[in-house]
Amino acid sequence: MYLLVIGVFACQSKTADENPLLKEVITIHDLAMDEMGPVMSLKIQLGESIDSTRLEEYESVMSELDQSHEAMMVWMRSFSRQFPNAVLKGGGSHHNGHGHTGHGNHDKHSRSPEEEKRLLEAEKTKVTALRKKMAMAIESANQLLKQKEEK
Repeated sequence: MYLLVIGVFACQSKTADENPLLKEVITIHDLAMDEMGPVMSLKIQLGESIDSTRLEEYESVMSELDQSHEAMMVWMRSFSRQFPNAVLKGGGSHHNGHGHTGHGNHDKHSRSPEEEKRLLEAEKTKVTALRKKMAMAIESANQLLKQKEEK
């Protein structure tokens, strides 16, 4: 039984390592996840330093930060359902390593290589857009805080 479990996990890792497009999507995701802490930190900083004369602007930027955070969470859930064996930074895998591999492996093996590539290209586009949205929200927040400091 122990060897079977090791074999299953070895196959999962090998599959992800052998697919450069999957690896690229995960790398983009991981880079975006590195920004999740700053997103939440900036939201707190903005909330603590609201300039009442610019309330609408502060609320707008805080909303952008919230939306980029939530969009990443939604993307991670969706991606994990489509690619249950992929391990995402900050989110683990869909099955969280509890040995539930039957459903996800069946779905993956039933896809043609062309379908797999098409799905991964779509996910790459989505996660790249999310990362850009997050970067823009962070930049807006930093500018707003910088303007507050300059006063």
